Amino acid sequence: METVYIAGGCLWGVQHFFDKAPGVVETEAGRANGQTDSLDGVYDGYAECVKVTFDEKITTITNLMEQLFEIIDEMSMVDIYLFQAWKF
Repeated sequence: METVYIAGGCLWGVQHFFDKAPGVVETEAGRANGQTDSLDGVYDGYAECVKVTFDEKITTITNLMEQLFEIIDEMSMVDIYLFQAWKF
């Protein structure tokens, strides 16, 4: 088994998508790269992500990434940053 952490917007949608992907044996929604280990309190820089455990005999990390980019808009964060810049 292999494990990868995937961030792609709404963690619940990404988790639901990968729950049904061939070769995926387990998923867990959570947060990564915050300033603290706590889920309580204010936003601390974390990214919502999904821990995906998969059988490398059935699927590959390349295949999982190709599937991810079918359901997310990789430019959406760029749009958000540009919008925020216009506010100032």
